Amino acid sequence: TGIPLLRLPGDVFFPEDNIYDSSSDTFWLHSHCKPGESKGTLQMLEALFILVRRDIDIKMKVHWGGRNMKEHTKRTSELVLGNCVVNKEYVPHWRIGESIRSCHLGLFLENRFSIGFHTPGVPYEYWASGRPIVISREIVEKSHIKPYVIEGSNSFIVESSPIDPDELAEVIIKAMSVVERGDGFKTDVDASLMSLGKRHELSVFLEKITS
Repeated sequence: TGIPLLRLPGDVFFPEDNIYDSSSDTFWLHSHCKPGESKGTLQMLEALFILVRRDIDIKMKVHWGGRNMKEHTKRTSELVLGNCVVNKEYVPHWRIGESIRSCHLGLFLENRFSIGFHTPGVPYEYWASGRPIVISREIVEKSHIKPYVIEGSNSFIVESSPIDPDELAEVIIKAMSVVERGDGFKTDVDASLMSLGKRHELSVFLEKITS
């Protein structure tokens, strides 16, 4: 029963490599989602290209896979981003936080997502892992997300719809400056998550994962 172990990547049960070296100047972005137009992942590649073209030392670690990967692999090659995008593909749920913490900043977008009642929990994963996230206005306006967004601290918002790569690049630069200054993100995110935890009677759990 279940998934045959031989079908899983060989390292799935082992600790995630800490890709970035804290002594390095390289800034690491992180994305885990099903790539596609509605997730703004092609725009992520375009924004990364813009930043690299400006000689910004930046790379992106992604967990992407599925039917749209051929298009994304092709676009990565066209933009000559092969050395800047590291696709670790499948990640089990128990290692998501570990993967997030190996990077500096998360990216999670919805780009005219067709399912209006969709309630993604990905922003919580980044906040609970002590990392801020670049998110689209489309996600911010969801009722289960909006109360916990602290703009300029735990969240950096892309306003355009459809997602504009130039604006996305500028939002990433803004977030980088805050992350690199260490402007007290963790205190703010702890407060917002604890508020969420009390509301759902999960305060003890959230206290443990944010400590």
